Amino acid sequence: IVHGYENKTSGIVYVNMAILDNTLELKVWDYGRGIPDVKKAMQMTYSTDPERMGLGFVFMQSFMDSLHVDSTPGKGTTVTMVKSAASVVPV
Repeated sequence: IVHGYENKTSGIVYVNMAILDNTLELKVWDYGRGIPDVKKAMQMTYSTDPERMGLGFVFMQSFMDSLHVDSTPGKGTTVTMVKSAASVVPV
């Protein structure tokens, strides 16, 4: 979310959530700058900003059962995260 509209004063980030058959699907998307190399961006500690640690996707992957990133440079990015209720540890 931080990177989608970097250096712009406006932009919309969309969020959609659905629960079906005890499975949560969370989708976040924008029409921002996109990610040129998703595979590289998902590597631990990779960041285009030296002020950041490059752990965003790593954290998302650690909390979700699945994570899918679809991005086109200049068009935007969609991140889809899925979590099964069966994989939630009771507190």
